[in-house]
Amino acid sequence: MKLVFVQEVFWPAIGGIEVLSMRALVALRRMGHEPVVVTSSGDDDLPARDEVRGISVYRLPFRRALAGRNIEAVIQCRTELARLKRELRPDVIQLNFSGPSGYYLLATAAPDDPPFVMAIRHPVDELTSTDDALVNRLLRAATWVTGNSRSTLDGARSAVPEIEHRSSVISNGLPAPDRLPADLSFDPPELLCLGRLVHDKGFHVAVEAFAIIRKNFPTARLTIAGDGPARPDLEGQVRRLGLADAVRFTGWVSPDDVPETINKASIVLMPSREESFGLVALESGLMGRPVVASRVGGLPEVVRHRETGFTVPRDDPQAFAGAALRLLEDPDQARRFGQAAREHGLTTFSFDRYVDQYDALYQRLAGRGVERRKAG
Repeated sequence: MKLVFVQEVFWPAIGGIEVLSMRALVALRRMGHEPVVVTSSGDDDLPARDEVRGISVYRLPFRRALAGRNIEAVIQCRTELARLKRELRPDVIQLNFSGPSGYYLLATAAPDDPPFVMAIRHPVDELTSTDDALVNRLLRAATWVTGNSRSTLDGARSAVPEIEHRSSVISNGLPAPDRLPADLSFDPPELLCLGRLVHDKGFHVAVEAFAIIRKNFPTARLTIAGDGPARPDLEGQVRRLGLADAVRFTGWVSPDDVPETINKASIVLMPSREESFGLVALESGLMGRPVVASRVGGLPEVVRHRETGFTVPRDDPQAFAGAALRLLEDPDQARRFGQAAREHGLTTFSFDRYVDQYDALYQRLAGRGVERRKAG
């Protein structure tokens, strides 16, 4: 089966969604599918036509054309995408929705298009303020809608109630890391924040909470692993709070090094201000680490309160510090939470289950598409 995936960014751009997408595409190819990716060309000097790990990739200036309000470039992108759809003749098109690239799918819609899956990977609440918002139009146009968490799908159904009977949850899934979890150590206590250093990840809340934690555990250390535009502000905050000797910034972490980074932690902090799912929480659980997370979006589905970690109100350093201190003061409880987190990750969010659910959806929709074309 030929599958065309339209998404905002793709390899070599590195983020949780991009890593998950690559793993899924490789797995689908091994199952006999022919996945093709159509994505925005970024600022990198990358070829318009490429192959990455056996996956054909087409790059078009989707974002640049819209951001620059370059009408000629927008029309060119539309023309090229329409040509690709005719040439590739996919059985199913999937939009991994996270940005304006979906506009081009709407603009090139044709009566003989194959079934269209809209996979929502980001919270949609702030994007659905009017009936004409791009996400609303895409939700109404989609043959089927998937949400990577119950929270994400509920937000989409609230925005466009008519999709209730053509939508489902397909939770993110990850394979078990090759490396086994190390025993939790608290000598000294090691806290970890992992992800893109942007305001919505809430790492400034973790730094403020860490200042409180240090009053009770003076030897505690915090590692902030990742990079992004918020790094200078975070470094300044660390200096102002007198924490420079206890906080380490690692910079960007390769996906291959994520399990080992997590393995060094006693507790993982996820103070996200919004989160559709929370891949870092799942990665941490698979490494047997308890997580203290904001009670937002899909995070409570990954971090089970008082079972695999704690969920607390967002933007509340006191609450984050209090939850972390409970774990630091009771290492046995922290270890029980970590073991439960690993089991929860392996059973509820298995990678095979994730890929099999999408495979079954494609098979069902492709059959429906064939019937529709015969009827036409």
